[in-house]
Amino acid sequence: MNTFEIKIGNNLFQTYFIECTQPNTKEDFLQFLLSQNIQIYANPNVLNEVYESFTIDNVRTLNAHHNEKSSNIGKKIFIIEALTINHEAHNALLKMFEEPTEDTHFFFLIPRVDTLPDTLKSRAHLIYEDHKENILGKELAIEFVTKSPSERMEIITGIIAKNKNTETSAPLRDEARRLLDACEYVIRENTKIIDKDSAWKLSELIKAKKYLSTPGASVKMILEHIALIV
Repeated sequence: MNTFEIKIGNNLFQTYFIECTQPNTKEDFLQFLLSQNIQIYANPNVLNEVYESFTIDNVRTLNAHHNEKSSNIGKKIFIIEALTINHEAHNALLKMFEEPTEDTHFFFLIPRVDTLPDTLKSRAHLIYEDHKENILGKELAIEFVTKSPSERMEIITGIIAKNKNTETSAPLRDEARRLLDACEYVIRENTKIIDKDSAWKLSELIKAKKYLSTPGASVKMILEHIALIV
């Protein structure tokens, strides 16, 4: 059975944020839409856009399409794939969600749902992947958390060097997020009882992932902070 048949069901709500890091997640999702008699190909009522960083300008474009009259009878489906959704876009999306049109559905495929602000999460249905078996970058994270702070800094230097002159780019932010995701997983897996110190480290990791979506935030500084505390 397609897992989206369970996670979404037959009654579509307006907005979904769907974690999408594994190769089969998007394909399973598209197959689910087809099973709901939603023609996702060559359909003027279906818009599928892919972004590195989803910005406020992208929200404005999306809202313009959202307010256009449907070309025929049927649901309007917006599928947005993005590595990051920046802070300014968060507020613009909130406003758009407050004025929905009938039979319109938004599906945002993003790497991690828990990096979204609570205000956005409260307006949508959240669909998570199972990260226990499929966590990306687990080997690097195991190495990262067991090394000294100075050795962790060397790992960060290597990550930044691969993205020279693109210190605020979406691909770099995504690579940083994957490292932080994996570090969170490793700490949880290796800690049978979450003590005060572990809880603090985990909260700092989650905050760091949220800061990655802030325009102009220094990925290097965020990673260096984590290197000093994990």
